[in-house]
Amino acid sequence: TDFMPLCKEILASPFISHAVVMGQTAQQIKTQLLEAGYDAITHADSMEDAISKSRQLAVSGGKISRSTCTGIQTVTCVLYDQRE
Repeated sequence: TDFMPLCKEILASPFISHAVVMGQTAQQIKTQLLEAGYDAITHADSMEDAISKSRQLAVSGGKISRSTCTGIQTVTCVLYDQRE
């Protein structure tokens, strides 16, 4: 699966400070993020783990949003949205 369009959007966004990847395609997304030049990536083993790690990494006033990147019931990344 080609996640490069997603990776480029993450890289270009001034609102995303970190990505937490999980699920079946986590390694693919991480690899393509690294290829795109983005290295603020954390792996999570479950949704609970992703939320916990997201809370630890989020900046004060930041927001956490979830993105289902691969389809039905496979949540693969949590993105930090710093919009105020």
